[in-house]
Amino acid sequence: MQNFSHNSGQGDEDKNAKQDKSRQRQEIQREMIMTESDLRKVTKEKTDLDGEIRALKKEEDHIQMSMQDKKARLIKVEYELTQIDVKIKGLKKKLNLV
Repeated sequence: MQNFSHNSGQGDEDKNAKQDKSRQRQEIQREMIMTESDLRKVTKEKTDLDGEIRALKKEEDHIQMSMQDKKARLIKVEYELTQIDVKIKGLKKKLNLV
């Protein structure tokens, strides 16, 4: 009888060891699923940010070109103002001489 109960104790230990391994596997699998989900979320965020940065870069390039155009136009307008001012002064002189 003692021999049988000893075998039964060994069987319980084997069963417990198998249950522990099963629990450990399940815990690791659950953690892996959660981690893979986190990976997908972070990967999507990275993709979204990359897209936003590309769009902002295009917008920045457009703004730079627009800024250059406006600066060039400002130089022309300032020159026109100077020319008009010179013409007005010349006309005033002519008016005073008449």
